[in-house]
Amino acid sequence: MSPSQVASSRLAQSRGSARGVWGGRRSLLFLVCLLALLAERAGAFQAVVELGPGQRRCVGEQLSRHVLVVGEFHIIYPVAATSQGGNMLVVAEDPVNHAPIFKQQGKDHVRTAFTTALTGTHTFCVSNTGRLKLTVDLRMVWGPEARDYSQIAKAEHLDEVMVQLLRLQDRLKLYHANVLYMREKESKMREASDSTASRLMTFCIVNMVLLVLAALASAYYFKRFFRSKKII
Repeated sequence: MSPSQVASSRLAQSRGSARGVWGGRRSLLFLVCLLALLAERAGAFQAVVELGPGQRRCVGEQLSRHVLVVGEFHIIYPVAATSQGGNMLVVAEDPVNHAPIFKQQGKDHVRTAFTTALTGTHTFCVSNTGRLKLTVDLRMVWGPEARDYSQIAKAEHLDEVMVQLLRLQDRLKLYHANVLYMREKESKMREASDSTASRLMTFCIVNMVLLVLAALASAYYFKRFFRSKKII
């Protein structure tokens, strides 16, 4: 083999290895972008609300079935929250009957955790049943963000890579469940729209038929009337 052929062969090998490295980097970049996208869609909400006497504030979140939800409600004002803790009422309601999934009163720091049984907008409400103004810090997480992966890693002896893959798998499951719910909701809305359009079309056809019949009846009546009067 001539020196030029050897050089060409080495150049082709280096290009092939460079393509392989670039392909691996592209796959890694795609995975990082996917993780970032899913992280943006991660389920978490935090806010500070002020409640006057008798006021109630609610937060609704669209959740699918079998989703872990963890909520924390903490009175940050007044500082002597122990004496005012009994004035905070925390209620979590289901999306269908608005029945209370969780309800607690009498504490300045309330923490709840449950798994959703229905798909829909779950409502979380905090009320001030006292006569003094309250400032409440509320924080809610759901889905993968509500799971303690450090405890899972210790229990199942998982390394960091496996934990991240497990987190990614849970986020993909949650995303897939949300997509299925949106498709189901879109299908129901389409069926309702088609049913409404069909009823409207039937109503228009019936009105047109009635108008034609009324016109024919009027023409027949007036024709007989004019003939009886010998006008025509």
